[in-house]
Amino acid sequence: MKRALLFAGLLILVSANLFGADLSGIWTGQTVARNGDPEDVSFRFQQSGDVISGKMYGENESTPISEGKIEGDTIRFVVVTELNGQINRTIYSGHILNAKGDEIEVTRQRENPRPNEKKTPPIRLHRVV
Repeated sequence: MKRALLFAGLLILVSANLFGADLSGIWTGQTVARNGDPEDVSFRFQQSGDVISGKMYGENESTPISEGKIEGDTIRFVVVTELNGQINRTIYSGHILNAKGDEIEVTRQRENPRPNEKKTPPIRLHRVV
């Protein structure tokens, strides 16, 4: 019985350490462009408690992220872009992948996807700084 309680306590401590990672910093990865080519993408996250803010950096611009939230090992945020007068909200959601908190995998989904829009593969982000 004592061993079971000790094991449960250790499991809670390890889980708290994993899920309590501070994600502040610069993260990079690759996504797939509309034409199928790989495209570099970077994020600068600033974490305060369970709130994430920052910017996404693409080929030619930087875009603020909004509605950023961390719950346990889950991260979620929104990027709003404008192209030719059309506003697009893209929701990014994913998970912290390791105990060091230096790798995240996110998927992105347009808030109002177009008919027959292909699902994009997950983006694996690595902490640079």
